[in-house]
Amino acid sequence: MYQHLTFLIHGLYFVLRTSGLSQVINQGKKTKLVLDEQRLKIWQGFNPTEKYFTLLESWLLWGEGELLGESRDIYRPLFRCCQFWREIPDEGLTVNSYQEQDKLVYYPGFHNLSLLHLFGFLDLTPGEPKPAKGWRITTVKRCPWGDAMIGLLSEIYDEIERQPEDEEISLDFHITFEKLKPYLQQYFPEWEQTLVIANGEFKQAIYTFKVTLLDAWRRIAIPSDLNLDQVAAAVVEAFDFDFEHLYRFIYKDHIGHIFEFTHPFVDIPPNTNDFRLGELPLELGNHLQFTFDLLDEWEFDLQLENVEPANAKMKKPKILEYHGEPPAQYGEEGEDED
Repeated sequence: MYQHLTFLIHGLYFVLRTSGLSQVINQGKKTKLVLDEQRLKIWQGFNPTEKYFTLLESWLLWGEGELLGESRDIYRPLFRCCQFWREIPDEGLTVNSYQEQDKLVYYPGFHNLSLLHLFGFLDLTPGEPKPAKGWRITTVKRCPWGDAMIGLLSEIYDEIERQPEDEEISLDFHITFEKLKPYLQQYFPEWEQTLVIANGEFKQAIYTFKVTLLDAWRRIAIPSDLNLDQVAAAVVEAFDFDFEHLYRFIYKDHIGHIFEFTHPFVDIPPNTNDFRLGELPLELGNHLQFTFDLLDEWEFDLQLENVEPANAKMKKPKILEYHGEPPAQYGEEGEDED
């Protein structure tokens, strides 16, 4: 029973992260999962139908395995669940051993299997677990609701999962759980509200970051209309580093998707000159990871501390505060050579 609950909790954690009702924050060297009180209050104002489909869509269409520490996967939960559904016989799937059960780790994945059960798509019959073996499933049976929903989702799969032709350049930071609404609202007219996590619009402002490298940090104000190349230059200059190196930014959005922006000379889009700072839906407390010199990999942390209205007189980054001496970029050997 305990192991069964463990995988159910695993699935619930996955939904909590993908729904945007929580986020991971850094407090010193520790990370914490906290509820987003503002979005949670909005979600609590929804009716039961709106709550159900908000969570359903966040799981099936927005979820990614990276949230659970898995490697990046091109397939979202919807694809894996649809593939698995075809393998369930009308009389149900019998799981005779742990060896057979291990196949479910990949399709659909234990957390997805738990969520298919919690959302009423299928019934699971647990068995008696063996010592040190964990959760045991004996049968998996499709429910009529699951057959109806998977059937519909399979039909509209190409439409709801369609990606822009030039996705690498036209990244969409808009997050609104409304992809299923046009197809299902006719059957559930009480579904009116959707949860908006990020509107995807450019934000004209002055961002103040605390930029940290090892024991040194700088507080830098940066206009949001500068692109990420210009942000990189401001950071490197603030720490008196030589700018002639490759670099990348890594941004993790509110629901855990990871975006990587590389130096223009690296032929892996998207590039740092393709996006302005204000296009990223950053919120107070959010972090940008900046890796400078892809050989030595200096890791800078940019934490957003303040957002102020745009100032027409401020067109360049401004260092507001210094703390600590930066490390030697090339080490003692490089300094002796100089």
